[in-house]
Amino acid sequence: MSLLKRFENFLATQPGAESIDALAAGINAGAVKRADYFLRDRSVILEIKTLSSDPDSKPQAFVEKLCSERDIWVFGKVSTTQIFEKQKDRESLEFELYSRVTRACQDAVADSQHQIVGTRKLFDAPDALGVLVLINEAAPTLDIELMANRVARTLRRREGNAPKYPAVDGALLLSEQHSLVHEQIRTLFPIISMLGSGADERRARMRAVGAELLQAWAAHNGHMLLDESLPSMNWPLRRT
Repeated sequence: MSLLKRFENFLATQPGAESIDALAAGINAGAVKRADYFLRDRSVILEIKTLSSDPDSKPQAFVEKLCSERDIWVFGKVSTTQIFEKQKDRESLEFELYSRVTRACQDAVADSQHQIVGTRKLFDAPDALGVLVLINEAAPTLDIELMANRVARTLRRREGNAPKYPAVDGALLLSEQHSLVHEQIRTLFPIISMLGSGADERRARMRAVGAELLQAWAAHNGHMLLDESLPSMNWPLRRT
C-alpha cells in the first residue's frame, strides 16, 4: 500500500475528519480550488501533495548545459562540486541546481496557498489552520532534510512586508524513501512538522496540531514517536 493511501486511511481515524471533495459534491462548488480534508470540526484544513517523480536527471542535465555553454571539457567521472569549484559564480550555480532539484517542494507550497484560500471561502472557515502535507512517494533524490529546507525557504518568502504564502500555516513532511538506523532501536522513518510565518497565535496552534498529528501517526503505525531532544537517545542516527 502506498504511503499516500496509508496516510489517507490514518486521516479517516482522526477527530472530525471530512473529505472536502465529498462535501463539495453536495454544494455548488464550481471551479473553486479546494484542499483535501477538514479535521477537528473544520478548524484545520489539510492539503496533501505527493512527490511522485524523482528529479534525479536534473543535476546531469544542468551540468551538461553548463559545460556546453562555457566550453568546459570533462573527462572521466567528475562530481558537480569539482566542476562548480572552478567557476567564479560557484555559489550561484550551486543554488540554481538546488532550486531546480527541489522545485516540486516550492510548487507544493504555492499550490496549497490557493487551495486553502479557496476552501476557507467556500466553507466560510476564515480562521481554519491551513496545513500542507507533503509526502515523498517516489523521489529518493530528495531526502527529508532537503525537502524541509526548501519548504522552509518557501514559507519564509515575502512580498513587500507580508508573507507570500500566508494561508499555509505549516507543513508536515513524510518520507519513507530514506530511513534512519539507531544503535539501540530498529530502523526509523523521519517525519517533520514545520511552522509557517504567520502570527504567533497561529504558529502556536500549528505547533500543537503538528505535535498531535505526529504522535497519532506514529501510534497508527504501531511505533513510538522519537525526538532528537530526548536525553536518553544516543543520537545522531545513521542514514541507510
